[in-house]
Formats: sequence, C-alpha cells, structure tokens
Amino acid sequence: MKTTFKKVAPLFFLFTLTGCQQLQDGVKSLDSSINDLNNKMRGTTGNSVKSTKTNDLDLSNASMISGLGSICSDYEGNSMSASKKWENKIVSIRQAKLIKVTEFNSAKTMGADVHGEYGVLFTTRDTNKCIGTFHIEYYAGLENDILKYKKGDVVNLTGKIVELTTASNWSEYKATSGDSIVVKLTGSISK
Repeated sequence: MKTTFKKVAPLFFLFTLTGCQQLQDGVKSLDSSINDLNNKMRGTTGNSVKSTKTNDLDLSNASMISGLGSICSDYEGNSMSASKKWENKIVSIRQAKLIKVTEFNSAKTMGADVHGEYGVLFTTRDTNKCIGTFHIEYYAGLENDILKYKKGDVVNLTGKIVELTTASNWSEYKATSGDSIVVKLTGSISK
C-alpha cells in the first residue's frame, strides 16, 4: 500500500500544481483585461475631481451641448452612425443631475489586485430615455474627492465620450422604464 501511495502522490502533486498554474494564468488574464479597460478610461484634470496623470485629455476645446438628448436621439435613429459621430468627442454638459455616486470596478470586489474605479451616473433635463456614466481613473486622494458628491447634486461635466450603448439588462442604469441608452464619458466634474 505504501508503494502505491509513493507512486500516486507525485502524480497527485503534479495535477494540483497544473491546476493552480491554470488558475493563476486566468487571474493574470483578468488583471490584464482590467488594466486595458482602465487605460481606455483615463481620467482628466478638473476643478474638483481630477487625475494626476501626465497624459490628460485636452478639454479646452470641448463642444457645449445642452444635454444627452441629441446624442440619444441620434443613437435611436442609427446606433452605428451615432457612435461614429459622437464617440471620442470632447463635450461639456451643464447642470447634469447625479443619480448615483459609485465604484464601478466589480473586479476589485472579486479579489483582483486593482484599484477601484469611481464615478457617477447622471441624467440631463432634455431626455428621460438616456443616462450617462462618468468614470474617473484612480489616483491618490480620489476616495476623498468623490465623497463631495451625492445623489441629486447638479454638476457640470466636461469629458470625452468613450462609448454609446444600450443598458437593457443593467438594473443599476435603469433611471426610467424601458431600455436606457447609456453615454459613457471620462473627464472632469465640478459643482
């Protein structure tokens, strides 16, 4: 019996190590994907919540828009055309109403070794079918800065439109009944 154990033990040990290595490779892949997403969602300098990155967006040439209504109207008409027209544009929106201040990065809560990604969900007066997400890349002090904002605050936003999408099954984005159109931005926020 001891001979069988001596023969089986190394095989068991080898299979266990192989499984651990595959698990570690999966976690590294998840971390890499999260880092890629974080790199796409760079924060920028703002009045109250800002990034200290050296490659900040140039927000000085932002186009003033009245709200998310025109973006959402374009998206409802033709999502591909709207994406081409609006994505990567720098816009400034006045009097956006916050509906949630939150940590967006669920990978951190699943144990991934990443910083949280904070931001806000917001609406504008010109539409009830469209909501926006505003992401801020992590920097030292962000946890304190984000605490200055709360649901119901009216803020000014200037940022880059990163993506247009539909939030048909994301309950946290449901500001109204029906499928909401989500405009994802990254940039600066101020009261």
